[in-house]
Amino acid sequence: MFDALAKSPDDHGFDATRWTPELVRVFIEREYGVSYSLGHVRRLIRDADVSL
Repeated sequence: MFDALAKSPDDHGFDATRWTPELVRVFIEREYGVSYSLGHVRRLIRDADVSL
């Protein structure tokens, strides 16, 4: 899933040039049908050692 973040949000249809935890949350829900809290998304990002 985090491989998708290598592309810009714009490449995934968002009107943004940089990923934010909020956008990652929306992306996960849209692509995988799973809804996470913003805090959990931040934890996933941190644990995966992904820099946005």
